[in-house]
Amino acid sequence: MGELIPAILYHKVYYNVLLLVLVLMLIHTLTLEQTTSRSIAAMNFLGYVLFFLVMVFIGLRPNDSVFTDMPLYSAVFQSYQLGKPLEITEDKGFLILNEYCAELMGLEGYYFTVACIYILPLFIATKRWYGKYWPYGFAMITFSISFFAYGTNTIRNGMATSIFMLAISFYDRKVVMILLLYLCTFFHKSLLLPIAAFLAANIFPKPRVYLAFWIACIFLSLMFSGYWESLFANLGFGDERTSYLTTKADPKEFRSVGFRWDFLLYSSMGVISGWYFIFKRNFEDKFYNIFYSTYLIANGFWILVIRANFSDRFSYLSWFMLGSVIIYPICIETLTRSQNRVASGIMFGYFAFTYLVNFIYLK
Repeated sequence: MGELIPAILYHKVYYNVLLLVLVLMLIHTLTLEQTTSRSIAAMNFLGYVLFFLVMVFIGLRPNDSVFTDMPLYSAVFQSYQLGKPLEITEDKGFLILNEYCAELMGLEGYYFTVACIYILPLFIATKRWYGKYWPYGFAMITFSISFFAYGTNTIRNGMATSIFMLAISFYDRKVVMILLLYLCTFFHKSLLLPIAAFLAANIFPKPRVYLAFWIACIFLSLMFSGYWESLFANLGFGDERTSYLTTKADPKEFRSVGFRWDFLLYSSMGVISGWYFIFKRNFEDKFYNIFYSTYLIANGFWILVIRANFSDRFSYLSWFMLGSVIIYPICIETLTRSQNRVASGIMFGYFAFTYLVNFIYLK
């Protein structure tokens, strides 16, 4: 793909290809009933098309600085090929991956392997959760605002969050789930936050309490600006990445700094969706209660440190769950007669925000 599409145009082509797939999905969901065999077959076909396109675009992208950290990752990989590996104590799983890939393949094969680790767990997780309706769940994940960036830029975090999603999809097989949760911390230690949130939600599964906590975090962040960044930095969460918490965001590097109301609005989509399904529609699902609570805890932490440098990297510790939090009840249970149209509206609105930000706002 890197030879066919110039790096400078890569993002635009990618999001327009996703738009085309979305349009085809909308046509099927609006013209056919969600439960008919014809509709299911058509959506599954489009789901596989989406999976293939995302894999190709992310795995075969050009090695270019337009993807921000990609040249750095390339330099790390090439140092392994030359027998001069970097001495880094964190993210040992990622370093082991570099070591083995350097012995077996070139740079192109390495990035495709990374893409597989990033995308395949999500593909498997949505299959396990939603069965024949997996394309809806997989589409919502790939339509997320940060999905492409965390597959091409901050790839360690991206791989770790995907392994986390695969882990909790094995909620019915606790040994497998625990092993995968342990594995994801070897790719990025920051996953200790969503893991801790997931454990807390299991021990005390009360979504109403965590919803109150999320709302309280907004007021606490507004009232005690700077306090929470210093507090969490002193606790040592996230190893060397805590330096982001104590460094103010540079207005020259970011389009907007301070309390990000736009990001809070984006996060609230998952909050409102879970509130609606659980408390208004009485959607009863033990795993969803825990999953929704996990999102609220992790996102609440980000709200407290929202003014920090690179706070988007903390927001992603909850945002990677957002699409699934929104679509899960629609794929699990029939909540309305026009379920297919509801699913269409959700996918369109969710992708519209992503398209607006990545294709127009960041133009």
